[in-house]
Order: sequence, then structure tokens, then C-alpha cells
Amino acid sequence: MFERVWLTWKQHRFETGLVVVIGVVTAVAALVEAWRLNSLGFPASCLVDGRVPYWYDPTLPANVCQAAGQRFHDIYNEFDFGLVSQAGQLLPFLAGLALGAQLVAGEIDDGTAPLSWTLADTRWKWLLWKLLAAVLLLVPLLLLAGLAEDVLQGAISPGLSPYASYENYTARGIFWVLWGVAALFGTVALGTIIGRAAPTVLVALVICIFARGTLEPALNATVLHSMGVLELPGVHAPGELVVGQGGLYLNGQPWSGDLQAWYQDHEICTEPSPGVTVCSSPAGPANAEYAIPGDQYWPVVARDAAAMLAGTAVLAVLGFLLVGRRRPY
Repeated sequence: MFERVWLTWKQHRFETGLVVVIGVVTAVAALVEAWRLNSLGFPASCLVDGRVPYWYDPTLPANVCQAAGQRFHDIYNEFDFGLVSQAGQLLPFLAGLALGAQLVAGEIDDGTAPLSWTLADTRWKWLLWKLLAAVLLLVPLLLLAGLAEDVLQGAISPGLSPYASYENYTARGIFWVLWGVAALFGTVALGTIIGRAAPTVLVALVICIFARGTLEPALNATVLHSMGVLELPGVHAPGELVVGQGGLYLNGQPWSGDLQAWYQDHEICTEPSPGVTVCSSPAGPANAEYAIPGDQYWPVVARDAAAMLAGTAVLAVLGFLLVGRRRPY
């Protein structure tokens, strides 16, 4: 078994090295950035809802909070910090499609597929060993990077556990593995159809970007919507996940009507000086939201993971079926 896995890694040494670099470098960079934030020693009394505030509350001790907050935000707003903290938006896909594009499409492209399939007992077993080698490489490295991103998220919100907050949660932790493995199996199926490595990478990248932008809202609206609790306007819990709108409410009661007309009717205008008019309105009707509290983090992750794994299983079956029917050229 190990010989076959090692042979696959050696055959695709560039892609193997790329995955190692993505996993290790991202993990190290995330831990370094987390250490930079944690080393500031930001006072707990300066936190608002578990976060370092982007504004300065006059009730906070300004002489302490202002200086520490400025140092915190100087780091947070650095370009390299932004790259590291948002690495989970793209890098898991790059790791998965880099390997997936070469496993089948690369062999067809290089002209080695006919010989490989002739020497193998069956094409399915040949692909199974290749996928096993890819998964054994991807999973631990992407998990390492994802867990390091969890540590970084904890440093970004020092008063709030990363496992009680949904901020950026699908771009860290176990989701690095889920996105990467889904990209792997999807690219294998796509590469079997296209039969060329470079076009496969380009098309797969476009599909991955589309999936990244649409799948999370779709899961919120379907898989997670039933977990949401109606939250009236003005009520907020740190770290919660909004999964739907609950309609307009006013003074804790459902409200329907013309929102613009309401504000026009309740607008109060004053003229503090000649020629200067200042208008304001009281707090009016606002949308309630269906939200999931942070203490449901693991059930939310479990539901999302189950849905994504089901989709990945479909892609895996499709890949095996396509390889079994693919002409070797």
C-alpha cells in the first residue's frame, strides 16, 4: 500500500510539493499572526462583544484602550495579515484542484493513460489508489492549516472562542479539508471529461469560485434554516449566524406598512440656526432575523459537513463512472 501511495506522490511531485507548501506555510503564517495579536496583551475591559472595537466607546478607559486598540488595528489592517486571515477562501481549492487535475487529465494529456490502464487490474482500482494517496496528503495538511486559522480567529476576537463564533467559519477549521477534498473529487471528474490538465485547472477554478460564493448561502437557507431562532431588532448576541429574515417589527410586534411613509410621518425637524435645518427620526420598524447562537457551533458545522460530504460522495462516484468509460486518448 505504502509503495503505491509513495509512487503517486513521486509521480506528481510538483503538485505534492505545492500542497505541502500550502498547508505548512499557511499554518505557520496564521500562528505567527495570532502571536502578534496576542502579544499586544489587549485588556479584556476594552472588548465589546468579544471583539476589539473599531470605534472608541467613551465609557471605555481611553488612555489604555486607545493605544492598545490602535496597535491592534495597525496589525489587523496590514496587507499580509489580510492575506493570511482570508487564505481559506481560495487555498483549499487550489490544493484540491492541483492534485485532481493531474490524477486523470494529466495522464491522458501526457499519453501515459493507455499504459497505466493496461497494467492496472481495473481502472477503478487504479483510480482508487491515486485518490487514496491524494486524500492522505490533503487531509492532514489542510487540517493543520485550518486549525491554525482557528487559532488566528481566536486572536482576532480575543474575548470570544472561535468555536462559539460563525465569523469566517467556513474558511477555517475542518472546512479547509471539506473544500479541498470536494475540489479534488470534482476536478478528477471534470478532468476525465476534458482530458487536458491546463483547461481542467482553469475550468475547475471558475467552478470552485462560483461554489464558494453560492454554496454557503444555499446551506444557510436550507440545511441550517430550521435551527434559526427569531431575533427581534435591537437584540444581538456575539458570534451568531443569521440564516434568514423574519419580517418587519416595531416595539416587539410584527409591523406591516409603507416604511418610507412611516419615517416621513415621524420625522422631526429643527432649525438650530437661521437657514440650517436638522431632521431626525426615532427608531422605526426594522427587520427581525432568524439567527443561530454561538453555542450551536458544532451542530451547525456537523450539518454543513454532512451536506458537503454527501455532495463530495456524488462527485467521487461520478469520477469512477467516467474513468471506467473514458477512452484512453
